[in-house]
Amino acid sequence: MQKAILKQGKSEIERAKEYYAKKEYDVCALFLKKGFEKILKVYLMQGEQSDSDCEELDLSGLLGKAISKSSSENKCILEKLNSDWQHILNPLIHYDTRPVYSQELKSAMNDLEKLKGLLTQ
Repeated sequence: MQKAILKQGKSEIERAKEYYAKKEYDVCALFLKKGFEKILKVYLMQGEQSDSDCEELDLSGLLGKAISKSSSENKCILEKLNSDWQHILNPLIHYDTRPVYSQELKSAMNDLEKLKGLLTQ
């Protein structure tokens, strides 16, 4: 009989930082994506997480709803993270031959932490 695998303790952002330190940028990006989705799902009400056909939104859809709902600093960070998602994070978790710039990944990680703090206040 197989035992369940339990994930304990660390948040997705903390795990992303660990993989960033190991220069495993693709895994870092994957944990950032998971953390980003989690933050957006906490921020958006249940009804805002679905489209008009009651289908669950993907990260892009969640992000669009969060941007339209937000203002000032939150909106600015969300728009930057949208750009980061399209140009840095998404290519890292799929086969892509574009170069990886660690500072851009680190900036996205910092912005995600800042957003988490702002949206959970």
